Amino acid sequence: MFRKFLKNTLSTANAKIRLRTFHFFFQYVKWMIFGIFFIFIVLFFIFFVFGYCRYGSFDGNRGEVVIQTPVTEFLISAEVADTSEKRAKGLMYRENLPDEMGMLFIFEEAGIRNFWMKNTLIPLDIIFLSSDKKIVGISNNVQPCSDDFCPYISSEEPAQYVLEVRGGFAAENSIEVGDTVQFTYPFARKWLSCGSRYLR
Repeated sequence: MFRKFLKNTLSTANAKIRLRTFHFFFQYVKWMIFGIFFIFIVLFFIFFVFGYCRYGSFDGNRGEVVIQTPVTEFLISAEVADTSEKRAKGLMYRENLPDEMGMLFIFEEAGIRNFWMKNTLIPLDIIFLSSDKKIVGISNNVQPCSDDFCPYISSEEPAQYVLEVRGGFAAENSIEVGDTVQFTYPFARKWLSCGSRYLR
C-alpha cells in the first residue's frame, strides 16, 4: 500500500515538474519571440528614418529658401553645402534638377566666389547673394563642361551665399539682381520631413 502511494505521489510530482518545465519553456519561447520582434521593429524604424533621410531625392541637409521678386516669390527646397567637401562636390553628376530644387552654398564670410561646371551634367543658374541675402549677380544657364580645364564662373560682387537652380529658371521667372532671398541658417529641424522640402 505504501509503495503504491509513494509511486502515485512521485508520478504526480513528476507530472507537475514536467508541466512547470513546459510552462517555463513556453513562456521563454514566447518572450524570446516578442523580444526578436521588438528588436526587428526598432531596427526597421531606425533604418527607415535614416535611410529615407539619406537616400531621398538629395543627399545631406535641406532647407527652405524663398526668392522674392517685386511680383511674387518662389520656394526652393535647397540642399545645403556648408562644408568644404560639400561645396567642392556641388551638383556634380546630377542628371536632373526639378524647378523646386536647388543647392545653397554657405560660406563663412562674403568674398568673390569662383565656380565651375566640371563633371556637372545639367545646365545651371548660379545666383550670387550678398551677406544681407540680396542677389548681386546671376550667371544664367551655365552649360556643363567635360573638358579637363573648365572656365570659372565668378561673382562680380562679394557674395557669402550662392544658390544653384535649374538652368533658365531665373530668366523664366524674371529673377533679377536686387531681388532678395529669405532663409534662416541653421535651418530648424522638422520631424520626419527630410524627404520633403525641409531640412533634416
